[in-house]
Amino acid sequence: MHIQTVIGMILLGLLGPIWSPEQSLVVGRTLSGTKSTRAREVRSLLSGLGVNWNSKPQVEKNKIVKQEVISKEYHGRLDSDDISVWKASVAGFGEVWLKYQNSPRYLNAEIRAYQEIEKIEGNPIGPEFKAIVIDENGRRVGFLIELLDGVSKPTKDDKDNCVETLKAFHKTGLIHSDVNLGNFLIKDRSLVKDRSCYIIDFQYAHRPIDPEAFGQEIIKFENNIDAA
Repeated sequence: MHIQTVIGMILLGLLGPIWSPEQSLVVGRTLSGTKSTRAREVRSLLSGLGVNWNSKPQVEKNKIVKQEVISKEYHGRLDSDDISVWKASVAGFGEVWLKYQNSPRYLNAEIRAYQEIEKIEGNPIGPEFKAIVIDENGRRVGFLIELLDGVSKPTKDDKDNCVETLKAFHKTGLIHSDVNLGNFLIKDRSLVKDRSCYIIDFQYAHRPIDPEAFGQEIIKFENNIDAA
């Protein structure tokens, strides 16, 4: 096995959220290619490290009042938060959605995606990112986004709006990697005159090696919504 491939595998183990499992083999092969190709791919791999969003406030977990659970996944004790989304109330922010994420790698991937989304002007791709949530030790454990009341899953009538939102997200250089309909939310049309689709759950977002991955993701979403 080439030493470059071994290095690539080590990097992939550290940077799980940047690449999907299917791409791991591709990355391993690519990193064993030419020197210029290896350098380009390693730069892409490292682009998500050290997420440092100092412009966003931090909120202590014990100062958040959880009101009702929106969704929850259990990966351990039933009384743990693990991966969960809550409607919550926070002083200074009012009512918000709170997302806990027990994986630092996936949490950083999601924060990084919101960070890139903010650079796309005039495109309401996802809900507004409010703050990073920390525990009593100062460790990041989640984040706050704007309250999403009155939202629903998309129907076939929402296909064009959702595709446009997904294309806008692709301008960040990332693909979402989980384009099931549950990750697309349609806002209350009586309150919104422009694009009414939001995308959420960016924990698997990453920069693809193959530029065709963007178009392939759009086709995959279109197939999902056509089959609904």
